Amino acid sequence: MRNRHLEFELLGPIGVSWRNGTIVTRTCKFEGIAAAKAQSDTAANAFYERLNSEMANQPFMTGDRYSIADVRAMHHRLRHQTGRTKPDTSLTHLWRWHADVSARPSAAA
Repeated sequence: MRNRHLEFELLGPIGVSWRNGTIVTRTCKFEGIAAAKAQSDTAANAFYERLNSEMANQPFMTGDRYSIADVRAMHHRLRHQTGRTKPDTSLTHLWRWHADVSARPSAAA
């Protein structure tokens, strides 16, 4: 279930933000929709805040065990870490998860 939440509540908004951001609009020479980018950035940040609250009580995305949800979240987190949809540094539980998952041997692969 967490995978579906990641897809709909995080990856969708990140995609809309990316498509309407300056890099894509400049490269592809089409006009982005500023309102769509702003709305998707807000949605992504709201999901990051929700994850942060949930991660206060659990070490991984789905609870006490590392799962495919952690793998997918980490993959997309790494892919988008330089974008404007980067989680705020005040989301300490989410960043703790990020550090823990990044330290796993599979993260270096």
